[in-house]
Amino acid sequence: MKILAIDIGGGTGIAVDGPEHYKPLLIAVRLPPARDGEYGPGALKFWNVLLAAIEEHRPDLIAYERVARQDGEGWRGKTNDNAARQQYGRSYVLEMAAAKFGIPCEDAAVSTIRKHFVGHGRPKDAKRAVSTRCRQLGWRPPDHNCADAAALWSYFKSEYEPAFGAQVTPLMRHEERLS
Repeated sequence: MKILAIDIGGGTGIAVDGPEHYKPLLIAVRLPPARDGEYGPGALKFWNVLLAAIEEHRPDLIAYERVARQDGEGWRGKTNDNAARQQYGRSYVLEMAAAKFGIPCEDAAVSTIRKHFVGHGRPKDAKRAVSTRCRQLGWRPPDHNCADAAALWSYFKSEYEPAFGAQVTPLMRHEERLS
C-alpha cells in the first residue's frame, strides 16, 4: 500500500513510499505564515502542493497527524490559537483533496505515532527523539517536520503492512548495525 503521510504543523513535511520499500521519500514544504489573520495564501499553497503530491505519487492512503484539541484551559501541548486554526484548515483541505481523488484519508494521535516510532508517546524532547530515530533507520529528514511525517508514514505502513515493522527494526535488518 502506498502511503502519503503529511505533517500539517507550522512547517509541512511529506513522507511517501520511495524506491526502497522500508525508506520513505521525504519532502520539506515551506508555507507562507498567516499574517494578521490572513490564512488564504498558505491554504492555497498547501492545496497546490497536496494536489501535485497526489498526482505524482498516486497514494492508496493519505495520512495526517490528528489536530490537537482544546480542553477547558486552552490548547493541549504547544499549540496556540493561530497554529490550531492553520492545522484545522489544512486538515480540511487534505480531506477535501482526498475526496476529490477518491483516496481514503486517516489521522492518528501524535502520542500514538510517537509511541510506535520511538517507544514512548510523550518523550521529553519529542522532535529530537523522532529525528534521531529517523537517522538510526538511515532516513535523512531535512527538518523535524519531515521527521514527523516519516514517523507518521512508518506508523500507517506498519498498520497496513505488518511485516514492514520488522523491516525497520534494527535487529531485523541485514545491514550494518544502526547507531
